[in-house]
Amino acid sequence: MRDVKDLLALLANGETTLGEVAIDFATRKWPEPVPPAVSYDDLAARELNDPEPIKPNSWAEVEAAYTSGQLDDRQYRALFAAKTSGKT
Repeated sequence: MRDVKDLLALLANGETTLGEVAIDFATRKWPEPVPPAVSYDDLAARELNDPEPIKPNSWAEVEAAYTSGQLDDRQYRALFAAKTSGKT
C-alpha cells in the first residue's frame, strides 16, 4: 500500500481518483489512535514528548490535508466513510 500522504498528493494532482483512494482507505489497517489525555498534566507531557505531531499513515494526515485545503468537503466525507466502512 502507498503512503497516505502520497495517495492524497496523487488525488490532489488528478493522478488517481477519489474512488481508488477510498478503496485503499477501506482496506487499510489504520494505526490505533492515541487515547485522549486524562488530565492537563498528561496533555502537557504528551505535547513535550511528541517529536512528530502527525503520525505517518494515520488519519491525522488526512485531517491535515483537509485543514490545509488539499481535500474538499466531499472528498473528506467520502474518505472518512471509506475508512469507517473498513472497520470490523
